[in-house]
Amino acid sequence: METRKQFASCFVDGHLFYSMDLDQDGRLCNVLWIHPRCRAAYEEFHDVLSFDTTYLVNRYKMPFASIVGVNHHRHSILLGCAFVTHGDAESFRWIFQNWLQVMNGVHPNAIITDQCPSINLAIRNVMPNTTHRLTIENFETRWAEFLVKYHLDNNVWLIGLYEERAKWVLVYLHETFWAGMISTQRSEGMHAYFDEFVHSRSTLK
Repeated sequence: METRKQFASCFVDGHLFYSMDLDQDGRLCNVLWIHPRCRAAYEEFHDVLSFDTTYLVNRYKMPFASIVGVNHHRHSILLGCAFVTHGDAESFRWIFQNWLQVMNGVHPNAIITDQCPSINLAIRNVMPNTTHRLTIENFETRWAEFLVKYHLDNNVWLIGLYEERAKWVLVYLHETFWAGMISTQRSEGMHAYFDEFVHSRSTLK
């Protein structure tokens, strides 16, 4: 396993938090930063999170990740940002562990993401008691791909199983409070805010 080390982790003026992750050769792997307003908001609103890495990549080919919640007015609230070099489980584990540390170890009740094996594994390891939900769009897409791949479009049993999906597919279950989230749309909506500050040529300066 690759050796990773923390390069810097501190609060600027006791408020803004940032942390950088380096590999064994001193190359930057991940960057996480959290504004004090994010910390204050999370103290009150840690019911459900949306974690998304599909917004853009910077000039270093590092995907931008956003952590978004929802407040009592059903407004999206930003709870943290990161640049991720590798989409591996170790990178996401590092992000979640450091993010939780800044948030005083308070785990969210639920988190919604797109399908990604590395994210899934990291959430299971770091937040085992947090309910993890995939987007409904993701399930529908993968189900259709499954039927086409194995030529099962006319399989009667699978047709019946799909019609009963609300009873067995996790994303359709409602035992957990999701604050109205059924996808990472809140993260996508937050991306419009970042358009003014972050783009594909952004540096880390």
